[in-house]
Amino acid sequence: MLNAKAAYAEGRKLVTKEFVDWFRDCVRQVESPRTLNHFRLHFEAMLGFLKAIRG
Repeated sequence: MLNAKAAYAEGRKLVTKEFVDWFRDCVRQVESPRTLNHFRLHFEAMLGFLKAIRG
């Protein structure tokens, strides 16, 4: 479902193709609850930095 939401956001021009490709690659690497948690922390950090950069 997350990949579908990312593709929908790309279609609405809310995110770039590079973001969708990165996101799909990360989701593909999740193999366990532990790796899912690592991805979640990484994604939250990216969103925090994005908000800081955009203001």
